[in-house]
Amino acid sequence: KMGGYSTKIEGVEIKVKVVDIGCESLIETHINQMRSALKTQPVKVVGVDFKRLTHHKSLILIERLLLVLCDGANCLIIHMPSEMYSSSNVHKDLRAPEKLMEFLQDSSVCFVGSTRRPSVLAPASSWGVEAGALAALVLKKPSLNGSKLWVVSREVGIRYEGSSTSGTSDAVKVDSVDPVVLTDEQVKLAVTEAYTNYKIGHKLLTLL
Repeated sequence: KMGGYSTKIEGVEIKVKVVDIGCESLIETHINQMRSALKTQPVKVVGVDFKRLTHHKSLILIERLLLVLCDGANCLIIHMPSEMYSSSNVHKDLRAPEKLMEFLQDSSVCFVGSTRRPSVLAPASSWGVEAGALAALVLKKPSLNGSKLWVVSREVGIRYEGSSTSGTSDAVKVDSVDPVVLTDEQVKLAVTEAYTNYKIGHKLLTLL
């Protein structure tokens, strides 16, 4: 469902909001809440991840895209049509909310995580650094650049609760009739890697 959830990762309770990219007023509200939370932090870090939401209907695979943002205590999941991940001009009229774009381009915030940007977010070209690249720079270990999240977590000393130690999972399978309905377990799966990216970024930046 769209709305509010609560999940626990490493014993930490995290509030999760799920909204559709078309709900600009809700996105603005949640972005403003995240900005307010960041003001109280010694370092401004937001973990970022993208998930593919897969759903089979009458033997047809339907996909949507989830943008996940996490500030440590709060996560925001934004549903996007899968077409927004395409470079095709067929969906050139699709636009991301202005407040979301402004937030992603805020130079005072370090966005750590996936840099696979959907075409709709391409104008925010300067945002985001992968956890491996940040760890390589701060820890002075070039070999970490491009490493899997579980490898970076181990080197930084952050517990990794991803799907497996073989790498990250970018898909969330939905079994319900409604492809936008997420269970509590699916919400946790969706936000875990964004939360891990936040933890890595926060720890590394406090070392500087």
